Amino acid sequence: MSRHLPRARSFLLDNGFKVIHGKTHAVGIICLHLYIRTGSTNESTIPPTNDPIIKIDPSGYSHFIEHLTFKSTPSFPLNGISDAVPRLGGVINAYTDFDCTCYHIQMPSEYYATALHILAEISYLANWSEDDVRIEKDVIIEEIKQFEQEPETDFVEYIQRDFCPDHPLSKPVLGTNASVQAATHQELLNFYHTHYTPHNSFLIVTGDYQENDLYQKTAQYFSDWKPSKEPLQTKVSGFMEPFRIGYDIRHRFYRSSKPLIAVVLPELSEMHSQYDQLAIATQLFCLGNSSNLYRRLVEQDKLCSMIKVHSVSGVLSGVTVILLFPVNLSKSRQIIDAFFDEMRKILYQPLSQKDMELVKKDLIYSWLYSFDSADHLAGDLAADEFVGGYERLYDYDRNIMKVTEPGLKESTRQYWQPDYIRIYTQTSTKQPLLPQLDYFSSCEVPSLSPTLTKAMKAYKQDISLSERQFTDPPYQQELHPDQYQFTLSNGMKVIIQRVKNRQSTGIALASSVSQLCDPPDKRGLNFLTSTALIYGSRFHDHDQIRSYSREHGLNIRVTHQTDCTSIRAKCLKENILNAFSLISELFYYPSFKSRYTGIIKRNVIDMIRREADYPSITAYNLWFRMLCGSKTNLHRSTGGISDLLRLSGQDIRNWHANYYTPENFTLCIVGDLDLAHIAGECQRYFDKPIEPRNRIENIPLFEPSAIRKKIKAGQSTQAYIHLGGFGCPATIREQNTAFHLLAQVLGGELNSRFYTILREKYGFAYQCGFDFHSCQSMGFWIAYAYCDVDDWKQTGILMHEIIDDVYTNGISTDELQTAQNYMIGIGRIDAESVGWQASTIATLQALGYESDYYFNRERRIRSVNLETIRSTAQQWLAPDNRFLHIIH
Repeated sequence: MSRHLPRARSFLLDNGFKVIHGKTHAVGIICLHLYIRTGSTNESTIPPTNDPIIKIDPSGYSHFIEHLTFKSTPSFPLNGISDAVPRLGGVINAYTDFDCTCYHIQMPSEYYATALHILAEISYLANWSEDDVRIEKDVIIEEIKQFEQEPETDFVEYIQRDFCPDHPLSKPVLGTNASVQAATHQELLNFYHTHYTPHNSFLIVTGDYQENDLYQKTAQYFSDWKPSKEPLQTKVSGFMEPFRIGYDIRHRFYRSSKPLIAVVLPELSEMHSQYDQLAIATQLFCLGNSSNLYRRLVEQDKLCSMIKVHSVSGVLSGVTVILLFPVNLSKSRQIIDAFFDEMRKILYQPLSQKDMELVKKDLIYSWLYSFDSADHLAGDLAADEFVGGYERLYDYDRNIMKVTEPGLKESTRQYWQPDYIRIYTQTSTKQPLLPQLDYFSSCEVPSLSPTLTKAMKAYKQDISLSERQFTDPPYQQELHPDQYQFTLSNGMKVIIQRVKNRQSTGIALASSVSQLCDPPDKRGLNFLTSTALIYGSRFHDHDQIRSYSREHGLNIRVTHQTDCTSIRAKCLKENILNAFSLISELFYYPSFKSRYTGIIKRNVIDMIRREADYPSITAYNLWFRMLCGSKTNLHRSTGGISDLLRLSGQDIRNWHANYYTPENFTLCIVGDLDLAHIAGECQRYFDKPIEPRNRIENIPLFEPSAIRKKIKAGQSTQAYIHLGGFGCPATIREQNTAFHLLAQVLGGELNSRFYTILREKYGFAYQCGFDFHSCQSMGFWIAYAYCDVDDWKQTGILMHEIIDDVYTNGISTDELQTAQNYMIGIGRIDAESVGWQASTIATLQALGYESDYYFNRERRIRSVNLETIRSTAQQWLAPDNRFLHIIH
């Protein structure tokens, strides 16, 4: 599968700063990632003070400084960085992890010199104040609290601390309340100047740029960055081997948590000689819905609703945390027995060569797709630079293909041993979930299903999906030089968009059939029908379909918007006919087997039940019920638990027969395509004669509460404030565009009013914002802030004041222009993805928009003026259109 790929290159400035750059076909877009080699594992490398008497815990300092560098630099004082990038149509953000702090910018390439200027000043000219430190302490502590309120995130961090207490990976990235509160302005400055040095950093640039100009501009902005006298050295030699902690089972009480089970396995550093072998074994065992563990626990034995895998590793070897979500608490023992049964199969039984090949193809296709995205390519280049050099990226497929079954067996038998493994459980009771037994060494337990089903056996067979032959080409209408649009004889609308020099192709099949069409007594019916659609056809079962998709690198999924349903696919352009064959077969001949509709129901029901464990989700749901009532069809596409339980297989088949007919769907294909050839293939695969059935009727149902304000006490350390009301429908196009711009000004980005006032000025809320959602017949807006329980009154008052000001006075010319630039720039960034383009074009067409609507986006945004914004705000932000819900 190896192919010629454009290679990244690099250069060094005189001060030792390394720049890695790689061109992509993202016309007019550039992506810059600045990496500082300081994360939670580096925070004890150098003491923040030279005084041996003073004991300072620098835990969380890397993350703290990530916040502070945005505050002020010589050219961008007073949070100017957060405003400068959106003003030019770009996005800036940052994150800190175990090994690094990363600042990343995506923006129109014509402004990339400003991006370099900003990153350079972040690197060595940040000049935050004492007040900045004080405010950010409050923000970070709220961030810590927010993570503590999420059972899954908090459980993984608990495991991280408990499993390796003396290891650098045990330190929390955010720090602790104590370390954050104790940090001083001078200590943070010392840490910044020690770690932010040219030799301890590098820059990745990908996208559309000129190499000579890039060198000149980078030298202009980064050459004054002085190297340190003694470059930092990260200690990795002692942490290349995973640690033997000893087999154990540990239980954790968490006040409000549905049961969680975690099994911890070793994870090797990418610098380790056996990394690829163990990575493939882990992929085969537990990663994704093709893994052995998913097929056993979720699909076959029906013991879990989902499996999630968290990596606590990086430059240093660490652990993989495999989270299991039990459907029934009483089946916990069977879950663990099945887990180790599947592990022993990998350790001691011959592996299916077909499975090995498919896992390798999964990894290689994912690697190939990264070259179509400037942002993904930048991340992949950086990951390899950290562990030996970015050039490693181009040997990835060859290294994967070298892994053999004997090599994989050797690695797993060395590292998947009791001394490296630990089991954790978390429930809302103090009673341990599992008895202290040696599950690893116990006798093999038979599957709950006595034998493999025919479907599982068929998984190993090669298949060729059915194809139908047509000879007459469809009628072609060429609206643009690079677009065909036509209608098949069965009523399906087709749009083919050519985007040159892309190796990937995006495909979307969209319809206005949605949750708004669900009968009141059958909520969730469209969700269940569309989701079950891709689980098998009359000719090929789910395992055959899954195998075929992996063989050809087809990524197929279903997405649900309030008034639209889409089947989306992504493939390499040479596999487009494989994608057509698969999608057409699933669309026209789904099987809707009860085995898989039952799995979907069970998993969604468990997900809905687990929402109660998350205070922020609970608070939003309660606010939405105030706005739209308990019987609305605007909330969940899935319907509720009782709705799902009522739905039958016959309901699903009837819904598909009546609504999933060609005239209700639009097919869009975007890629580097021969338009005429693909048009003919669309007819060959999709022009199946089917009579029209039911007319689509999207009817939103809602009944607002007479009570507009609810304030109630909660049990969390945070308060959750939601304030919102109704908004304009999508059919009022000018006002709808104005409302999206208004939402951007109020709470969309780092320069928004909510972010600037609630977070940056007062430090009340780590998470806050303002969103606007609309469908064809209605819309709604929602402002939110999560703050300390002692700050809820002040935060609520400020939220009203921000909205009152816009309601009364509108916004400034500068705010409008910045929001317009941002939305236009984001459109250009999104359009880099052929999948996004296909989905957007298909959705717009399915909802009845004219053909040119997609191409006129920039003109619509620019046409909005201050008067339109003012009238929109006065109509929809009025005090009598506000619903307030607070839990504190």
